[in-house]
Amino acid sequence: MKYVVKGGPAQFGAGAVLKLSKEQAAARAHVLEPQKAGRYRTKTLIQFKDGEVLDITGKREDLPRHLSVVLVPLSEIEKAEKAAAADAAKEAAAGESEEPDVSSSDDEDNVIDEDEDEDADEDADEDEDEDEDEDGDD
Repeated sequence: MKYVVKGGPAQFGAGAVLKLSKEQAAARAHVLEPQKAGRYRTKTLIQFKDGEVLDITGKREDLPRHLSVVLVPLSEIEKAEKAAAADAAKEAAAGESEEPDVSSSDDEDNVIDEDEDEDADEDADEDEDEDEDEDGDD
């Protein structure tokens, strides 16, 4: 079964048998012993970084805990990506069919009423007149 490393490095001890790509095997040739059909047995501890794809014989339930938390079946990732793409397509289609709502109560609150503006100016003028009257009485 193919797995993708997610959430940290995946470490395999000596004796693990893995099916690797030519690039993966070439980079780790000094710690691998070739087997049949593109499979390799590890000679010592070996690590794989986040995002690498590994083909491991056996069931997910049989993986050691330290591997089961960082290895995700490739089929699960592909299903999740397809579901996300389908959801995005549905949202895009729904967004195109709906007309945007141009009315908003927030816009009404931000409109300045000219009558209110004039009333504020008159109040300010009256306050200035009162201040002048108080200054003149001294």
